[in-house]
Amino acid sequence: RDYLTTFRKFSKFLENDPILDSISSQMVEKFLAEQNVSKKTILNYQIGLSALWTWALREDLVQEHIIHKVKRIKPEKKAIKPYTEDDIRSMLNSLDHTELYSRPGKRDSSHRLIHADRNRTLLFLLLDTGVRVSELINLKVQEVDLKNQRIYVM
Repeated sequence: RDYLTTFRKFSKFLENDPILDSISSQMVEKFLAEQNVSKKTILNYQIGLSALWTWALREDLVQEHIIHKVKRIKPEKKAIKPYTEDDIRSMLNSLDHTELYSRPGKRDSSHRLIHADRNRTLLFLLLDTGVRVSELINLKVQEVDLKNQRIYVM
């Protein structure tokens, strides 16, 4: 999917759908320079285009691998900022009741959330294991071992 997105963006950038072998490394550099995304995303675009040229070279559709001439983007390394104790307390406190809300002609109120225990469990699982949200939501019952207190994440 990433490669397809990259190819579509690059094709749109080129406008006139040139023959692959007529595309220069300067055109690729210009395409990458004009992208208003993170350096990591630009690197992903560069990797996708490199895969295209590797395939095209193998199929004799191009004479050279022009992406090898393009300087490789180095994404910035972002430091992971851990949650503070206050952050965790705030998250836990938000699991029991809704925020205070107003209704016309009535006093401000909030209501108890019915799945507070489940949500607390999920929050602790995320915080304690480092599992991704996508991994957690795709977890199957058979991948949870309550006896040995383990989960199996693929």
